[in-house]
Amino acid sequence: MITFNVPDMTCGHCEKVITKAVKETDGNAKIHFDMKAKTVAIDSSFPSRLLQQAIEATGYEVTVEGSNDKNSSSCCGHCSI
Repeated sequence: MITFNVPDMTCGHCEKVITKAVKETDGNAKIHFDMKAKTVAIDSSFPSRLLQQAIEATGYEVTVEGSNDKNSSSCCGHCSI
């Protein structure tokens, strides 16, 4: 299982978009969201880089949990936060 930080993830719409992107890459992936922590844990046999690229292709900034990459704190624009 790989855990990604997705700082722009703020609402159910984000969850749907990310789920669709991951499932298009690996239809058998198991996806667990923690909206409060802004993380997505994915259980997949596919390389983590492919899953990360799939999420990034939807417009979200993604880092592997524990990395030192800088995160954004902007909203996805689909909620009223």
